[in-house]
Amino acid sequence: DYNAYFSIVSNISFLNGENKNNWSADFDWLLKESNMLKVVEGKYISNSESKRYKGIKDWLNEMKEGADGGIN
Repeated sequence: DYNAYFSIVSNISFLNGENKNNWSADFDWLLKESNMLKVVEGKYISNSESKRYKGIKDWLNEMKEGADGGIN
């Protein structure tokens, strides 16, 4: 589900330029299959972002639920 995926992406600081190089993931990068897998696996979630939840699965589920209910 692309709504859930992009909701997850929008909540990951690193992918939105909050890193030492101010790098941001562009559309092509985000749609590359190998990168999508890394995003969904939680590879780019910072420690501070993941501490808000019990684990990456909870974090991903929370983001997915937000996307399912918030985008029409």
